[in-house]
Parts: sequence; C-alpha cells; structure tokens
Amino acid sequence: MREVIAILVCILILVLAWFCSRFLGKTWNRKQKGKYMEVIDQTVIGQDRSLLILRVQERYFLLGSASGKVSLIAELGDFSEEEDNSSGGTDGPPDFKSAFLYNLKKYTGITGGKKDN
Repeated sequence: MREVIAILVCILILVLAWFCSRFLGKTWNRKQKGKYMEVIDQTVIGQDRSLLILRVQERYFLLGSASGKVSLIAELGDFSEEEDNSSGGTDGPPDFKSAFLYNLKKYTGITGGKKDN
C-alpha cells in the first residue's frame, strides 16, 4: 500500500511541476514595461546573448546583451512605410525584424544577407 501512495505522490509532484512550468513560462515571456521604458522586442542569438529593441519615451534603441553586459548598438531612427514594409504601415513601434534589417543595411550595406556594391 505504501508503494502505491509513493507512486501517486510522485505522479502528483510531476503534474504540479508541469503546470507550474507552463504558468511561469507564459508570465516570464511577457514584455517588460516601465513608466518611461519598454522592451519592444528581443531575440536570443546565442548562449547568454540577445538583441533587444528598447523604447525610451519616443526613442528606440537596439541593445546587445551578453554575459551580464549591455551594449548600445544603435539608436533606431524613424521607420517610414518605405523602410518598414513588414508592419503593414501601422504607426506602432517597429518590430524586431524590420528594425534589425534597416540598421543592418544602414550600418553595413548588407541587405537580405547580400552586401550591396
């Protein structure tokens, strides 16, 4: 009888752990927003490395984060409809892909994986 109870307790612990991980995964992935700053988008590019778009009031910044260090890569300019086709021309903040591709072209001359001559 004790063995059955021990197995049921183990199963209960596993089920509770699964539900907790699902709940925490959903709540931790939400965008972080403060009074004056907001993380618009972020993507992981390697182990302990990520790129972030941060909005401070009405200005946008591209930041790199690696091993406890945060570096300013670029201040993102305004995104007009010609530069940002992926957002459908909305007046919202830029999405990560369009901001990254815009700045990649602006600072390196590379468009879509190919360097302009």
